[in-house]
Amino acid sequence: MNNDLTRYAGIGVVASIIAGFAPGVVVWSIYGAFLERELVEASFSLIAAVLLTTMIYWMAKDKGQS
Repeated sequence: MNNDLTRYAGIGVVASIIAGFAPGVVVWSIYGAFLERELVEASFSLIAAVLLTTMIYWMAKDKGQS
């Protein structure tokens, strides 16, 4: 059973790497050097803050239910 979980964890790691690189490649290929660095950093920082806040809220809500 542990090998099954390890396999799924590996698949999750690979999927997350692909999911992380894909938007970056798309944004870079569309805008290239014309995109302002500060705007990109601010946008991704805002997205990261929203995702982390949502995850923390979800974890706090589901605490002790497993």
